[in-house]
Amino acid sequence: MNQEFIQYIILGPSSILSLIAGIVLILKGRRKLDKGMVSLGISYVLMICFFILWDVNFASFIINYTIIYIVYMGANFFTKYTFYEKRKNKFILISTLTTLNYIILIIPKFFILFNLYVDFILSYNGKILDNVFSITWAVIVFGWMSYASLNSYNQIKNKKIQPWVKKRLLIVTYSAFFEMFISVPDLIDILTGRIFHDYVFYIQMIMIATIMILQFLAWIMPKWLKKLFNHGYIIEKEIDEKLSEDEIIKQLTEGEKYK
Repeated sequence: MNQEFIQYIILGPSSILSLIAGIVLILKGRRKLDKGMVSLGISYVLMICFFILWDVNFASFIINYTIIYIVYMGANFFTKYTFYEKRKNKFILISTLTTLNYIILIIPKFFILFNLYVDFILSYNGKILDNVFSITWAVIVFGWMSYASLNSYNQIKNKKIQPWVKKRLLIVTYSAFFEMFISVPDLIDILTGRIFHDYVFYIQMIMIATIMILQFLAWIMPKWLKKLFNHGYIIEKEIDEKLSEDEIIKQLTEGEKYK
């Protein structure tokens, strides 16, 4: 099957899921004055621009990397405000490393536009360096998010809280974990001399689809899925009403312990 067709099949629905999740998060975040939700929602909406400009030309690469930088910074703000708002955190360090990686990745794209150092940038070693920094970039941002989400899950996993709330944290953890390695297939493609290019392409498309579905389910979880996660759980009205999802996250960010 034509790769361009597959790309449209994956990126089209992914853009729709990203747009829906982004709008819901922005509206919900504004209503609740939740900076984390608004930041993540804006990031999801911007991902549509990234998908539209996917692999067009070198000029679009500059725009794409800038979009990714904004998306990654939005993810950093989400992690900070959702999991560490009133606790010591590494936001400044993570954001500084995110910015440095952006600068390292964007400079060669400008060099190409002005026909500078083109041979090295497009060489085998140049492409490997570009992909290594792309992977590092994602690992910094989503590694922090995945760790923060998993840490929050570990704090509440044995508590009397509806399972679907706990599962949401796990879904965010898994989604962020997969996103750390979204550029690994590109690196493998280069290292293997593009011998397995078709397989690498399909793996990357599957990764993108998986990430977008997980992100969508995390923030727009359908009722049937909540019921599935809650299967066998006996709701105790007094306890469960007292600990809403928002209150759970709030207590986590304030560093309070569950009793």
